[in-house]
This record gives sequence, C-alpha cells and structure tokens, in this order.
Amino acid sequence: MRATPKNDLIKISDNISVTAYRTICILNLLLKQPSNEEEISLHLKEQILNNKNLSSDTIYIYLNTLKAIGCNICRPCKTNNHKYVLKSHPFMLQLDDNDLKSLVQIRKYISNLKNWKFILEVEKLFDIIQDNLVMESKKKFEKLRNASLRYPLTQKIIDTIQKLESHAESQNKLEVVYSSPINGIKNIKIKPEEILYENGAFYVHIINLDANEAQYLRVDRINSFELLRNYNLNISELPDIAPVQYKLKGASLYYFIPGENESIISKTEDEMIIEEKITNKFKFYQKVLSYGYDCTIIKPLSFQKEMVNKLRSMLEIYT
Repeated sequence: MRATPKNDLIKISDNISVTAYRTICILNLLLKQPSNEEEISLHLKEQILNNKNLSSDTIYIYLNTLKAIGCNICRPCKTNNHKYVLKSHPFMLQLDDNDLKSLVQIRKYISNLKNWKFILEVEKLFDIIQDNLVMESKKKFEKLRNASLRYPLTQKIIDTIQKLESHAESQNKLEVVYSSPINGIKNIKIKPEEILYENGAFYVHIINLDANEAQYLRVDRINSFELLRNYNLNISELPDIAPVQYKLKGASLYYFIPGENESIISKTEDEMIIEEKITNKFKFYQKVLSYGYDCTIIKPLSFQKEMVNKLRSMLEIYT
C-alpha cells in the first residue's frame, strides 16, 4: 500500500464531517482491495492528518453506514482471509442485455479497424466498465466478451505487446520461446518489426534470424523472450519468393479486389486465376484459408504440398 505524502494529508476542519470523510476513505479502500481492520485503520492514518487508531467498534460503525446506503460487504471469515470484502455498491452500473450486446458489437467493429493500440485502449475501458457492473450484468458481459475473442486478452499478453513494440523501435534482436501449433515449443532468434491485429488476434511481424525469412508470430503463443546481447549476425536482404498462382471460384469471385502484389491472369464467369508476389508465406496461407473451398493453389507445387500439410495438421487437432 503506497503511503500518502504528508503534504497531501487531509486536515479535518469544522466544515467537514469526520464520519462522512472516514466512510468515503473506507469505501475507496474496499473498492481497491479487501481489507481487515488493521489495514482500514492504517489507510485512514495515511489519508487524514492526526487520525488516531480506531477501535473495532468504531470501524464497524463506518461499515454499517456503508451498508445502510446499499453496499454489500461480507464480514471477515476464513474463506475471505479474514477481511471485509465489498461485493457490490449502489454506484455500480446497471446495463440491460441490449446495452451489453451493443458494447460487444462496438468492440467487433473496432477490431475490424486493425488499429491495435486503439483496440488495447478499448479493452482497458471495457475492463473498467466490467468492474463497475452489478454482479449479474458483470457475468453476462464477461461471457459476451470472451465469446467474441479468439483467446483471452490477459495482462501478460498486453505487457508482451508493449515490450515487443519497444524492442521493435530500438531494433533489438531477441530469442523467444514460442509454442508452435505444429512444431511444439521451440526457441527462435528474431528481430521484431511491428505489431499487427488480424482476425481477432495480435501478431508480431518478425525477421527469423535463423531462417532469414519474414514471418508472423501470434503474441499469445510467445511464452517468454530475452534480449540477444552481442549478437552481431547481419540480416541479409530477404530472399525473393517465387510468384504463386491460385484459382478463385464461387462467391469469392464477387468480393475479390486485387491487392498491391496481385494481378489477374485470366477470368471467366465461373473462375479467376490470380498471380501474387508474396512477401510472407504465413499471411498468404491465412488469406487462402479464409476463402475456404473457393480457393485452390495452382503453382508452385511446393506451396500446394505445404498447404496440404497445414490442412492435415489442422485435421489432426480435431480428430
């Protein structure tokens, strides 16, 4: 618990109700954490100049005042580590099911913007909203949020994102411990380039120093990483990847818009053949998979085989 500087301590004057101010201080403490009588008394001494140690009976009077205005406070017992726990209070938000669903829809829309920094700020705001909801609404909102995510956005992931961005700006090289869905846990020497948000997941665009290849790693699969000190291997120019041709059919024909590195080789009413100069295999395979049955890789043969292996690996997960 951080001590309050002496100059910031409140001196109770005749114009301020001692009972009211102490009650507000106790409410503020319980909003942050469960506390026992000793911690409550210490908190008041840190907040109020010349505040004396309070008896158990006096503290109980203040707690009863909070209960009288609608606060639900559990008494100390073995299950709560012998501390007072604030379960709910009348200042909490009350949102109906439509309000909660609207918030989640807003979040889905923001996710499509692919601005990962903005997405993190929205998550912080949603955490505050969730913390201040009444218990029934809190459980519903948490369930809706989790259902709209590919994986829970924990504080560890947020910290990892922010640290990777810092290392990318400093052009540092790292060794990461990565949980690959295909190859299991492995160590990779990388140079992080930038953070991206795609299809409900955070990625870091990297240069794999061992393979000298641009790749994407899912941030939630990074277990840990450390700075590579005195690592002097220069990164050579990334090798060119041969153009890939793939065929589109079905509904995907009507939604396809050529990208910067794509060109249409041929087109009929039933199908279209596209050639793409890809800069990253991972992103290319993600796009091909998003087309589903409407897409077939034509050449080169190595890409066909690699896609078949990926599909087999995916099938093994579900069988």
